[in-house]
Amino acid sequence: MNFFLPVFLLALFVTGCSDGKHHLSGYIEGEYTYIASGVSGTLFNLFVQRGQVISKDTLLYKLDPEPEKASTEATQANIADLQAQTAFAKLQYERQHTLYAKQATPKASLDQAQTDFSSKSQQLAATQADYIQSHWALAQKTMSAPVSGQVFDVFFRVGEKVQANTPVLAILAPENIKVLFYVPEALLSQLTLNQEIHFSCDHCKRTAATISYISPEAEYTPPVIYSKDTRDKLVYLVRASIPADTAKHFHPGQPIDIDL
Repeated sequence: MNFFLPVFLLALFVTGCSDGKHHLSGYIEGEYTYIASGVSGTLFNLFVQRGQVISKDTLLYKLDPEPEKASTEATQANIADLQAQTAFAKLQYERQHTLYAKQATPKASLDQAQTDFSSKSQQLAATQADYIQSHWALAQKTMSAPVSGQVFDVFFRVGEKVQANTPVLAILAPENIKVLFYVPEALLSQLTLNQEIHFSCDHCKRTAATISYISPEAEYTPPVIYSKDTRDKLVYLVRASIPADTAKHFHPGQPIDIDL
């Protein structure tokens, strides 16, 4: 999921320098990983806090395990019972089949034994499917981090009810910190995917980034920055990736200057 900053952070004025390069303004964008459970429940434990740097597989939170825990245990017990019943029904069917081949039992007894075995087998398969579903639901009550990064925000407090598929927190992974800027139509031909660009900001050194996305569609310069020079000009959204070990030093919304 993407997190978009207000348009007033954009600055699209392009300037030319004596070195022949063009300089644009942009900002750092964060694409957040939102962590949610597939089932509802009360938030029992929260193991991280806003701003904390975490590693992949770090335990994040737990929801109330009931009623999924009880359902899983009951279904597991039913499986054990049905496995025994199915095994017995199979033996009875095999016995009747042998007797019928020797003409020592009527066809009705064989048919009944086959029906019983088939019925128990179907019950066992259905219960095993229920167990898989209930086990998945129980596992959804405990969530761990799918990526390393920083906990950007936490949306619930312990004791609050969390609905299914509602994010409990958001993680910002370094690889999801990107450069975002807009390029006037006149400069678009100078850019290609995988092209290296450089950017800088206040109190930081010049940093390299690689263009990973160029919008195929043009849009008009946002009205908030209309001027005689920018009015009615078409611009194209461009995103550039930053190496993860470098990206962690930047923050979403941070203004930057891009050199082309």
